Amino acid sequence: AKFFAEVDRFKLREKSPRNSENASRKHERRKISVDVKNVLQKVRAEILAGVHCVFSGIFPTNVPPQSTDIWRLAEAFGAVCQNELVHKV
Repeated sequence: AKFFAEVDRFKLREKSPRNSENASRKHERRKISVDVKNVLQKVRAEILAGVHCVFSGIFPTNVPPQSTDIWRLAEAFGAVCQNELVHKV
């Protein structure tokens, strides 16, 4: 349901008069294509929005935590990642 709501928002942005090339063409029927990649990025970023994760002691010391798949995946889903325990976690 959230995906389709976001698709509708993208479509409304496309239909808005400020996005039309010519004001006289704004009433013209046209097919609006929505880039699913953009919709999924927006929906994905809301899943862990406001969540703070700490990854302490699970990565080898010679690997920067920010380069690991789990760190990047958590950030893609909207989480704020830390490698130390802070008051927000």
